[in-house]
Amino acid sequence: MTDLGTVGGVNSIALGINGSGQVAGFADSGGPVNLSHAYVYSNGSFTNLGTLPGCIESAATGINSSGQVVGGSDNDTPSYSYAFLYSNGAMTSLRTLSGDNESLAYGINTNGQVVGISWDWTTGSNHLFLYSNGQMSNLGLPLGTPGSAMAINEKGLVVGSYTPAGGASQAFIYGHGAVTGLGTAGFKTSYLDSLNNVGQAVGAAASPASNGVYLYHAIVYSDGAMTDLNNLVPSDCGWTLEMARGINDSGAIVGWGTDPAGQTEAFLLTPVPEPSTLALLGIGAVSLLGYAWRWRTKAL
Repeated sequence: MTDLGTVGGVNSIALGINGSGQVAGFADSGGPVNLSHAYVYSNGSFTNLGTLPGCIESAATGINSSGQVVGGSDNDTPSYSYAFLYSNGAMTSLRTLSGDNESLAYGINTNGQVVGISWDWTTGSNHLFLYSNGQMSNLGLPLGTPGSAMAINEKGLVVGSYTPAGGASQAFIYGHGAVTGLGTAGFKTSYLDSLNNVGQAVGAAASPASNGVYLYHAIVYSDGAMTDLNNLVPSDCGWTLEMARGINDSGAIVGWGTDPAGQTEAFLLTPVPEPSTLALLGIGAVSLLGYAWRWRTKAL
């Protein structure tokens, strides 16, 4: 475990990492006015990405293999936020979908395609967007349907969550011009956060407990089905896997949950090869990586 440190303030948060080990996130700037700025951590040092013109804060949420970074930059007075793409040393606003006034980018693939949300803060409605070749397009959810596009892979598949009319929030996968709801894996709600180039995705599902507090279980989407990750680890491990936040092309999964001592800890799940397949079945080791955290988003 490596402590990445800070950039002058007290706190720093990491939200994305690429194959070269470059980390993207946000950190306190310190000083009398303690603001958060997007950063890239590489080779032992931080690079402050700054903000969009007219904005005072920023956060990086994703980074691809070329070092391109996405996120959001905002101002408090008047309140607005724009998705950004940071490339070749410059931060560019991606603006919003027509009719909206704010946006936030979450994921970027190796081709520079970006996904996120665009919304109208006056009505509270938001839309999923795909930014490609300099153009932002709507992924096609019905008008006013809440949702969030979180990740995109090299094949252009997108995952996230949306709330169909009269239903509960559920995970989706977007491909070939259509959004397909994936259900809730037996829970009340579900969402997907991360997607690899094999088409496997991870996230979480939740149902309310007797006291009204939602209980979360980490989930994996593979071969057309969503599965509770707690059903794929040894039953005597003593863990409750609550959130899965990342998956690589080998099927390794990271996230956090409750360990046997009742503490919130990060985990790494490593696939165990089956006799006839290397699919995501029989996941074995649960490795501790450190304490986990939660990051609230402005739009959800």
